[in-house]
Amino acid sequence: MTTPRTRQEAAPPYDKEYCETHDAYFDPLKDEWLESACDDPNCEYCVDRPERPSLVVKIQQSET
Repeated sequence: MTTPRTRQEAAPPYDKEYCETHDAYFDPLKDEWLESACDDPNCEYCVDRPERPSLVVKIQQSET
């Protein structure tokens, strides 16, 4: 058995987490959203969604 060299190699193939703020799933290892934002300019979940999920954590931490 080979030892994984990176965290990504060691992760299960469907590693995903849920962001309640933007009501979307994301891949924390690739720092990518797994769902597209909608086109509704009034959508409370999508309108201010950052390009990368890791930025949501930084924004929430700076507000506290």
